[in-house]
Amino acid sequence: MNKLSIRFKFAITIGLAIFIFSIIMMLAYTNIISSTMRESIEKLEANITYVENKSGDTTKDESQFDMTTDTGVQIAPSLNNTAPMEKIDRSAESYRVALALFNETYNRTIYSCIIWSFFFGLIGFIIAYPLSGILLRPFRKLASEISNINEGNLDQLLHIDNPKDEAGKIKLAFNKLLVRVSTVLERQSSFSSNVAHELKTPLSVMKIYPETLDEDSTIEDYKEVIAIEKKNVDRMVELVDDLLEYSKDIDIKATIVSVKEVIEKDLEDLRPLIDQKKITVHKDISDLEIVTSKELFERMTYNILSNATRYNRDSGDIYISYKPHELSIRDTGIGIPEEALEHLFEPLYCVDKSRSRELGGSGLGLAIVKKIADTLGYKIEVSSKVDKGTEFLIRI
Repeated sequence: MNKLSIRFKFAITIGLAIFIFSIIMMLAYTNIISSTMRESIEKLEANITYVENKSGDTTKDESQFDMTTDTGVQIAPSLNNTAPMEKIDRSAESYRVALALFNETYNRTIYSCIIWSFFFGLIGFIIAYPLSGILLRPFRKLASEISNINEGNLDQLLHIDNPKDEAGKIKLAFNKLLVRVSTVLERQSSFSSNVAHELKTPLSVMKIYPETLDEDSTIEDYKEVIAIEKKNVDRMVELVDDLLEYSKDIDIKATIVSVKEVIEKDLEDLRPLIDQKKITVHKDISDLEIVTSKELFERMTYNILSNATRYNRDSGDIYISYKPHELSIRDTGIGIPEEALEHLFEPLYCVDKSRSRELGGSGLGLAIVKKIADTLGYKIEVSSKVDKGTEFLIRI
């Protein structure tokens, strides 16, 4: 049955529905007729019993068996106490004949009901099959349009004639799906291209610099090349680590976490860079605890504080404040252009790629922050002005 077409299933369903409805209606009508016939036979049987009783009782008065109507018309002759037995025999024979006729008629009627119901069901199937073809025509057209869509023309949306009918609703939903798929594929393509570019740059440097060395190169030249090679290797390792961090499944192990302790640990890890840039950290953190994943929460706050340090000015400031359900991290750095804010959490997106390479950013830090925040159910808001600084507000 599962291999049958929808059109054939529809026609069979209509045919069966008509068959069942017809047989129910015919049987109901037959029962009504048979009930009337049965009542007539029962009256005939009562009359026979009456005649038999009267012929066998010689003491009863004939007036007790009056067979006249209310108008005085006699419908059957009064029987004498010595009624002939042949009258009883004729009445009994009439009863048997009537009963046999009733049974035969009833069985024939049931058989006719089944035959006619099957005939009506067949007619319904014959009518429903071409009708279903007409009803399914928009969906066959839809299937044809969808089959013509491939990876090369995902931007070709389906034309919607009537958005309120079933086919129109399906097309509308499919168009939304196409937009989402196209967006995902575009991001995936951009992501792959960015990864390749980010890896190609340090690899190119690592290839070129050793070629500058020759027999006349000094020890200092070798040390410089080795330092450059090490810097690019470190950069690739950081990029690969961030890629693994971004792509792996996040496992949440909730526990009681002190926000103050997490921030202190992050600042301690960033202390060499903070001291190098002579940044002053201002903290206003209440000693409150939250229930969350400590590992993920530390990773999220570390990445934000790392950006606030890397892209800050020398002798700049970082302001950290926490009150119930709201963590704010603000810096006095170079800021972010307004048009770049909407792309800030995209993987491998850098506002200034050259400056990001100079400062050691991979472009995945904030993408990881957004992924962690979404996983933990937090909301992140970013506000920034060029040359004024940036603020990350995390609503917990």
